[in-house]
Amino acid sequence: MHTRTIVALMSTAIAVGIVAAQTPVWSEEFNGDSLDTNVWSYDLGAGGWGNGELQTYREENAVVRDGNLLITVQREGSGGFSSARIKTENKLSFKYGIVQANISAPDVIAGLWPAFWTMGNDFAQVGWPAAGEL
Repeated sequence: MHTRTIVALMSTAIAVGIVAAQTPVWSEEFNGDSLDTNVWSYDLGAGGWGNGELQTYREENAVVRDGNLLITVQREGSGGFSSARIKTENKLSFKYGIVQANISAPDVIAGLWPAFWTMGNDFAQVGWPAAGEL
């Protein structure tokens, strides 16, 4: 299998703070050796995800190392791609605040779309775009 890996790096911090107080209500430093499943979960499979994506999401494409979350995109032998998709749905939510993330992504080949999304907590009930998006 020919593998070309593209790494997206979510470096050292995701912080959520209340605007007036500037006090974080949550932060993620990726200090362990695996994703904190008390906060994060994986979307797995090749469900198309509402926009016709052709990639398959796999848990092993997300690795925590040296205070960073590394998400890799791999070209699979079948001609498709695999990557990782993680979420905090039903595990973390807040009403007000600032979301700040340090994200680094390489130049990508045509058709690949690195993204960081914040969705409303009622996404499963009302779908997109009614749940909101930032």
